[in-house]
Amino acid sequence: MFPGFDNIKYFYDRRCYTNKQIKRFVELECITEEEYKKITGEEYPEQP
Repeated sequence: MFPGFDNIKYFYDRRCYTNKQIKRFVELECITEEEYKKITGEEYPEQP
């Protein structure tokens, strides 16, 4: 699925994406919860 991990991380590192947007990429199945942590350095937020 596009965008993939490498593209998302590239733009996150350049402050183009917020953590909320990265969470959305997990919901869209572009990346996994583990990749979310690799990108943001934080655990994937639990659903309420």
